[in-house]
Amino acid sequence: MLFTTTSPIAGLSGKMGGDNGIVVSTRTGRGIARQMVIPDNPDTSAQQSIRNYLTLAAQAFQSLTPNEKAAWATLAAQVSRSDRLSQPYNPSAINIYCAVNLYRQIDGEAITDTAPAYTIQAAATAITEFTTDGTNLDLRFSHSNSDGFFVIRLSAPLASANRDARATDMRLATSTIADAIVARGASPQTFAPLLSALTNTLAEDNYAGIEILSLSAGYLPGQSLFVPSDQMTLA
Repeated sequence: MLFTTTSPIAGLSGKMGGDNGIVVSTRTGRGIARQMVIPDNPDTSAQQSIRNYLTLAAQAFQSLTPNEKAAWATLAAQVSRSDRLSQPYNPSAINIYCAVNLYRQIDGEAITDTAPAYTIQAAATAITEFTTDGTNLDLRFSHSNSDGFFVIRLSAPLASANRDARATDMRLATSTIADAIVARGASPQTFAPLLSALTNTLAEDNYAGIEILSLSAGYLPGQSLFVPSDQMTLA
């Protein structure tokens, strides 16, 4: 929720009401009030791997030559992101370097010091099926991409049909994290892991959030399709 302040109050920040209270802050001249959310932190082996990959990437960035850092900075200047207030910004060179090399490491590739070409893959266009036969998940989606990869994320089961997943609820779909990155195939494309291989346990009639992030052939994150709530039905 946005709000404004009037003189003599220039801005507000802090929290009230304990763990279930309200957090108030000021950003780019605007006041923001939101419910306090304590992030889920199960510290799974998958999360430990991701943190390790990010640490390795951040350390590797420090060893780049000035020319290599300049190339990543040039790439970062071409990438546009949006903050919580939908305001555009450019990520830093180290942010882009770590993002690209995170996905490379998850997919079993070595860290690269060479900035990839600027190619932003379009988001998948639609989820066309979200079903199960009781053994496998059948997530089917359409897209227009000619190459690259997709990163599949799912939330845990939502409490009800009226509950939407948030970005912080999303996890790589499979407990073997490399299996959550799939190469672009013919559209519509199917992602069909075993239910027992999912990071979050899902079953027939569960509602869950779905996110499909597009990556370029050089693992540069592109656009994503985010469905905050969908029901997995029996095929």
